[in-house]
This record gives sequence, C-alpha cells and structure tokens, in this order.
Amino acid sequence: MRAYTRFLVIGAAGALLIAAQNAPRDSRPAGLDERGASVAAAVSTDPAAFPFTAKLTVGDKRACTGALVDASWVLTAASCFTDSGATPAAGAPTDPTSVVVGRTDLATTAGQTRTVVELVPRTDRDLVMAHLSAPVFDVAPVALSGTAVAGSETLQAIGYGRTRTEWAPNKPHLASFTADAPSASAFTLAAASPANATVCKGDAGGPVWRTENGNPALVGAVSRAWQGGCLGTPATETRTGASATRTDDLAAWTASTVAAGGTALKPGTKLMSGQSVTGPDLKLTMRADGNLVVTHKQVDGGVLWSSGTSGNNGAWAYVQPDGNFVLYKSDADPAGGTGALWGSNTWGQDGAFLSLGTNGDVAMVKADGSAAVWSAGTARLDAKLNSDTKIKSGQWVQSQGAVVEMQQDGNLVRYRRSDATPTWTTNTDGNNGAWAYLQSDGNFVVYKSDGNPAGGTGALWGSNTWGRDGAFLKLQDDGGFVMYKKDAAETVANSIWSVTTLRPVSRLAPGQQLYAKTTRLAMQWDGDLVLYRLSDNTVLWHSNTAGNGNAYLKVQDDGNVVVSSSDGSRALWSSGTFWSAGAYLKLQDDGNLVIYKADGGEGIGNAVWASGTSA
Repeated sequence: MRAYTRFLVIGAAGALLIAAQNAPRDSRPAGLDERGASVAAAVSTDPAAFPFTAKLTVGDKRACTGALVDASWVLTAASCFTDSGATPAAGAPTDPTSVVVGRTDLATTAGQTRTVVELVPRTDRDLVMAHLSAPVFDVAPVALSGTAVAGSETLQAIGYGRTRTEWAPNKPHLASFTADAPSASAFTLAAASPANATVCKGDAGGPVWRTENGNPALVGAVSRAWQGGCLGTPATETRTGASATRTDDLAAWTASTVAAGGTALKPGTKLMSGQSVTGPDLKLTMRADGNLVVTHKQVDGGVLWSSGTSGNNGAWAYVQPDGNFVLYKSDADPAGGTGALWGSNTWGQDGAFLSLGTNGDVAMVKADGSAAVWSAGTARLDAKLNSDTKIKSGQWVQSQGAVVEMQQDGNLVRYRRSDATPTWTTNTDGNNGAWAYLQSDGNFVVYKSDGNPAGGTGALWGSNTWGRDGAFLKLQDDGGFVMYKKDAAETVANSIWSVTTLRPVSRLAPGQQLYAKTTRLAMQWDGDLVLYRLSDNTVLWHSNTAGNGNAYLKVQDDGNVVVSSSDGSRALWSSGTFWSAGAYLKLQDDGNLVIYKADGGEGIGNAVWASGTSA
C-alpha cells in the first residue's frame, strides 16, 4: 500500500495527490462518508458524543481533523502542516492555523475556537501535537489507549472531511472500520459500517479509537487513503482503504509534550493547604503556614515570589470564576466576601485561568489566552546575559547543571539542580526586591530595590570588575557562572570573574562555601578555612585556624588574603601577598586554590600564592 496518498486538501501551490492527479484543486474541507446506513458504534452512533473531535484550518490551503488529548493540546497528522507532506518544523506553524473543538455542528452549535501557537512533531510517523493559544476547559479530552490494535479489530473513526456528496459538511462524520496489518507505527482501515464508508480529504489526523471501560480510548490518527468514492476523486479510483498512524505507544511522548507546554488551572480550582502545582520550571505551593510561594521546581528553598501571608495556617487559594485569584483564611467564606488575605484584583475577567507558562511566569490569563491580567513577575532569562542586562526580583537563569536565582529576599544564589544544594551566594538576603545588574562597564552588582546605578547608590554586592566594557555572563551546563570579555570565546583565558573568584574586597562569611567542579572551599563556623575534595570529602588544605568561631575570609585591596577573627581585630592566617595590590583568589576546577595578580589568571599565569593541591 505504499502508493497511498497523503491525506490533504491541496491549494494552487500544493503538490498533486498521487492517487488523485485529476481531482480539482481547492481548499475546501471534506469528510467520512456515512450515506444511508446506521453505524454499528461501539460507544454511540451520534458524532456529538465525541466533542473531543477538532476541526483544523491551516491558512487557506487545507483543512484537517484532530483530537483534543489535553485541555491545551490537539493531536493530528503532521502532514496537515506542509505542502509536501514532510515533517513540519517544530515551533510556530508556517501558516496561521485555527482549531474548533466541541462544536459538533459548525452551523448551529457553539464551540471553542483557538489558534495553534506551537507544533511538536514526531519524526518517525505522521503525527504532531498542536499547542493551543488557550486551554479548552469545557470539553473532556480523549484518553490514549495503551494497547496496540489487533488484526481484524473493529474501531471507530471520525472526521470533518468531505463526503461523496458534500465539499464542506458542517458536521463531523462517524463510521466503523476494521483494522488490519498492524506494524510498528501504523495499521490499515477498511470500511465496516456502513460498508461503503470512505476516508476523504479533510479527515487527515482524525481520531481512531476503541471503547475501553465504556469510554473512547485513542489508538490512532487517520493518515492516508485511496479516497475512492469521495467527491472530486476520479470515478476510475475504486479503492477505499485507508491507513492510520499508531498512538497507543506514545503516552510518554504526549505526557512530556504536555508538561513542557505549561500548566493551567481552570476557573473554580482550589489549591488547599499543603498542595502544589508544577509547571515546566516552577512550582506553586500553598504552604501549611498560609504563605503561597513560587519556587523553582528543583529548588524548594529559594522563594522567587510569595503572597507574604505566613502565619495563617490552613489558608487556601482559589481561582475564582470571576477572574480573581484570591488567598483565603482557613475558615473564610468567599460567597460572603470574608477572610481574604491576598488577591490578584482581577475580577471582571470571567473565565481567566492561572498559568505556569513556558516563559517561567506565573500569571492570570484572559480566557482566550490573549493577555495576562496579573503576573507574579517571575521569568526565566537566557543562560547568556549580555552587557547591560538586569535580573529582577523573581527572575532566574538555568542550565543543565545549575540555577541562579534573584530571590525575593534579595539574595542572588546558585543552586545545583541535581540536589538543590546552594553552591554560591551574594549573601544579600534581608533586602526584599533587590535586583542584579550586569553593567555596561563590566561590573556585576546587586542593588537594593530602590538602588540607583547612575547615582552610585544602593549597591549591596559587586564583582568589582569595572573597566571591562561589554563583558557578558554565562551560566554554563557544568554549573559555572562566568563573566567573559566582550565578544570573546568562552575559554578560561578570557574569563574575568566567576562564582569561584573572590576579588578585592570580597568576603567569605562563616558557614559560606565556594564550589568548583572537583572541590569546595568552606569558611567553617569553627574558624577554619578548609578545601575539600568533593568525591570523598577529603581535606586537601586548610588554614589551621579552628577554635576561632565566626572567623571570616577577606580579600584585601593590597592583595593579601586573610582569615580574620570575628571582630576583624586579628589576622588568624594570611597569604602574605600584601605587595600585590588588586590580586584575587580563585578556586580552580583542577583542585588548586590560587591567588593571581590583578592582570593574571588561570591560563594566563602570574600566580603569587597557591595551595598546591589537585583533585
């Protein structure tokens, strides 16, 4: 059956269907033939019983059918989106695409209309997941079966395509088919009831299902057909068979696609005390203490946004039907207007939903998905931060190995994604709303919420790397957070600063640690500065200053690196490099702890002191 044609409505610029070369070219939709016979339906003989059926219109070129498999996703044929029938590119569709779901009679029945904002195609079969502009909450998605089609099994299929007599039917057409010749990715379809049922143009992507536990369970999607008997097909073509693409083995793929596309809470949803909802990057949690918080889903300890309502045990959150998102006391009465602790103040937006989106934001979004009416202000930035970039409170960058967050409390922290361990911090907590700024002069600075870089006020921490105009920051896949020279290659020799670099006049406070690939440098509470090997926690070097609680490490302007007593009155250990003004301390990935001259560095040279260790 390799001569089957791809199942498309072809426009003037489109390719000819192999089995219908003489068919008139047009952009009108088409459907399954149901002429004059009742359907031996496994669930129902009424197409209206299957509102998950979706009609897709791709530009002015073609129409197809699909199945709503999640409130925000439709599964259909990938060939619907390309003129050649090849796999479409992932991302936004080339042609504007509209989707109607839950409208079983296009002439009279109300339904939900959406646009397609993203395509996620399979490369091994004729399938694509189409991401909708807004969820469809009032139509139940069809579940995917986990059982493969058996030979001679009777299945149902539905589509909005043309029939023997109609170019553009208003209703979807339902029929039963016998499956056969199942392979690793497809199976064939032959008419069962009515006996002359035919798959036609416009039915591509149409759902094919069996009944499991009284409900439809998707086993495939229509892909190709001979189209014998369809309006517009030459009378000489009498073959009526079709082919469908298997979906029963794609539960993991569809689930991961849905998860990556964001999470939406429909109107009427309550988030009770202790409950959480997770999006692609973030987690929204109604904590037991009454505080509603947004954290990275792999870093519970770092709060990016909160309602600030702790101290109200048992409080709960409510996505109200009127569009307001409200946090209530445990014994509140929303109907009576009592017990509200916090709200988004977005009433009057009926049908608005709460979204944990792909851009890292938590927001209340209009029912049609056109705009956010409230936002927590959280956002994921690119892993490369160019010169003159700000990281606002609640924003973060991430790579495969790490997350760097500008937390609500004013602390900029790097976490290891594998275990949520904090591996670097600016130690600037207690400054709610603080923000970080990679300045055009090359200095990376954390400012108070009302800080003024132009006026030189409100700085809480800085990398002290001014004079490096145009420098950029990169959070690398290995977790390194490194500043590089302008337009330079990302090499050690071109690095200016990293989270394992302490420049004058930086400090490592009691309890703080620096992490490199193979080691960690800990300023212990007992006063000892210790270099550990990560693999086995072996001590590679230490300052031998234990017994001096709350001592701290300081890199001085004169180039001396000192472990000082808690009150700063005594040097407990020093590198003795006071003659090297501007020198800095670097914990290298090779396990060596080194002090370099101001113009030196790893890969450059000019070291003035080193621990002489390796890991």
